[in-house]
Amino acid sequence: MSTAIVRPGKLRLAFLGDSITVGDGDWQARGWPSRLCEASRSIPEKKHCYNLGVGGDRIANLASRASSELSARFEGRNGRGVVIMIGVNDALRAAAIRNTIALDLVSIEADLNSILNNAKRYGAVLVVEPTPVLPEFQHADGMDGKAVMAHLDVINQLLASVCKAQDVTLIGLTKTLQTDPLFIIALQNGDGLHPIDAGFDCIAKHLLASPEWSAFLEAAAND
Repeated sequence: MSTAIVRPGKLRLAFLGDSITVGDGDWQARGWPSRLCEASRSIPEKKHCYNLGVGGDRIANLASRASSELSARFEGRNGRGVVIMIGVNDALRAAAIRNTIALDLVSIEADLNSILNNAKRYGAVLVVEPTPVLPEFQHADGMDGKAVMAHLDVINQLLASVCKAQDVTLIGLTKTLQTDPLFIIALQNGDGLHPIDAGFDCIAKHLLASPEWSAFLEAAAND
């Protein structure tokens, strides 16, 4: 359980991402952000947790909407924090056998910087690595899980570089979930990309246990 000490008041947390963030495959239709907010007892009683995941979003898509999404919810308010998980759809696109489009690392880096710059305008920012896919994952475009993970590794390396340059905290979740048997089972019971509800429990559990999450909550509450 999170141990961050926060002041009383209303806290607004926005979760930017794709179908993993919105909770595609979750039988409870909650996703990991609501689980994380619910379990973080140190969050003030008055809180808004905005799930701003959009299925299919790539890094470029998020870059184009981040500013408007955040300004509509945060402008002129205090107690703000932004959590970002993005990148798996870029890896899926690059791994497609049909109409393969290589990773444009220059554009991805520029888009990541744009997302972080917009998020930092509003307070504390936390970035979380994308969740993994099963090695045996198959898709209609002919991609396989091993190829997806190879591209995701490249994206994660770039993500780490950009976060370091921007002085933004990054939680390394990909490899953690790859070694979590409960998450792997949830992926197997899902479609290989989206876990069933137990997988979203795993995501929230690992983030809740991280000191980075506690530090982020405290920074957001005292913004």
